[in-house]
Amino acid sequence: IAWQAIDDAAVWKIQYRIKASEWKDLGKVQSKKVSVQGIPPYRVFHTDATIYDTVGFDYQILRDDENVFRAHANPRITSDTTYSFAVFGDGAAKTDGQRSIAYEIYKSSPNFVIIVGDVVYEMGRAREYLSNFFPIYNCDSGDFAFGAPLMRSTLFVALPGNHDMGTASILPI
Repeated sequence: IAWQAIDDAAVWKIQYRIKASEWKDLGKVQSKKVSVQGIPPYRVFHTDATIYDTVGFDYQILRDDENVFRAHANPRITSDTTYSFAVFGDGAAKTDGQRSIAYEIYKSSPNFVIIVGDVVYEMGRAREYLSNFFPIYNCDSGDFAFGAPLMRSTLFVALPGNHDMGTASILPI
């Protein structure tokens, strides 16, 4: 599980529960500071969420022991399980079409999602991820007008395209 937040002295913790059991600490939270010109410094946090359960689990992120985020993660699939997935590309311009596609994917409940490039436009800048990516694929609820909370519950993999690498054109070899 990964998230980002402002770079400050807060103590972060992540907890999980299966069904309605008690909250348990998930493990050590690790982080890395990111400094990018044009936006305030922030940290990318992550922890291993190796929880084997057939019904998924709830998780919550605590900042200085105060709950700041809670969601449900879908279960891992096994090798003998039928699964579904969604694959798309060029979902990067913060358009009504992008929000609608995110919502339709969310409604289909895939086991994982892959974006095959051009995750953000125009130049792959951090601020473009903050405006064109996270608000659409990690919004609070699913809706045609806003997008969907896909990243909160579903394995989400994004591959870089030419617009994600700091250039809008393909360079010659």
